[in-house]
Amino acid sequence: MAGGEPVAHSPATALPVVGWQAVTLSASNLLGSAVSRIRLHEAAAGEPAGQVNAGGPLLVLLADNRVGRQNLERLSAWYDPAGTLVQRCRVGFGRSDSRAKCYRYEDRGILRERRESDLTAADIASQPDWTRDGARSALALARDWPVSSSGRLRLPDAIPENAGLISPTLLLPLASAAPLQASGDSKAFFVHTDHDFFRVTLTVTGREPVAAEYRLDTDTGSQQIRNRIEALVIRLETTPIGDPENGFELLGLRPPLTLLLDPATRLPLALRGDAPRLGPGEIRLEAARLSE
Repeated sequence: MAGGEPVAHSPATALPVVGWQAVTLSASNLLGSAVSRIRLHEAAAGEPAGQVNAGGPLLVLLADNRVGRQNLERLSAWYDPAGTLVQRCRVGFGRSDSRAKCYRYEDRGILRERRESDLTAADIASQPDWTRDGARSALALARDWPVSSSGRLRLPDAIPENAGLISPTLLLPLASAAPLQASGDSKAFFVHTDHDFFRVTLTVTGREPVAAEYRLDTDTGSQQIRNRIEALVIRLETTPIGDPENGFELLGLRPPLTLLLDPATRLPLALRGDAPRLGPGEIRLEAARLSE
C-alpha cells in the first residue's frame, strides 16, 4: 500500500471551498511549545509521478506537528469530494525511531499497514525540504520502510452505508467549508482515528470577540494582521462509536473542544481543548495563506 499515492475512483465533483490554502497554529507555555502547520492542494495529473487520476480530483492535506524538540509528526490525507477519505498516512518521528500508520479506505472496510524505521526526529527535521510546500507526503516518506504489521478493519454497523469517513485534522478545513454561519447551524462528520470511530458534530453556539494577530502570506510577500474579530464559536461534540481504545484528539487537544472561526475569511483563529497533563489549553493562528 505504501508504494504509491492513491488513485481516485469516483467521478469528478467540485472540491469543498475552504477559503484558505495553509494555516499555522501554535501554542507555548513554560513546559514547551507546539506547532501545527496544515497545507491544502488539489491533486492533478502527474502529481505525483502520474499516479493520481485527473478524472477524480482529490483534496490533499499535508500537516506537520511538532511538540517540543523531540517529537515530530507528518500527516497526509487524500479526500474525495464525494465526501470521504481515499487514503491517509501518519508518520511519527521520535528520539530513537519512527513509525508509520497508513490506511486505504474501501467499501465498508479499511486496509491498515504499519511500518517502522530507525530514522529520528533530528534526522528528518534536517532535510531541506521538510517545511517547504513541495515536501513529500507521509506516504512517500515511509514507502521503503519495512512493514511491521498489516490487516483489515471492518466499519462499525452504526456507520450508515452512504456515510463518508474523514480524519481528525480534516475537521479544520471542512469546518471552514461548511455552511456554519449562525447560532444553531450544525454539521456532522464520521471520523476515523488510528484506533477508533467517532461521530463529531460541529455546532455554532454564538460569537466571541477575538484579538487576532497573525501573518498573512501572499505571492508578493507577507503582512501582519491585527484585528478584533467577532468570531464564530463552534462546539465540537464527539460521540464514540463502539468502545474506543483511546479518546478523541485534534492537534494535541482533547474534548471539550471549541473552534473559533473568522466568518469572513473562514480562517481557524483558535482551537481550545484539554491538553494532556496540562489542563485547558489553546492553540492560536500564527500564519495563513488564503485561497486564490
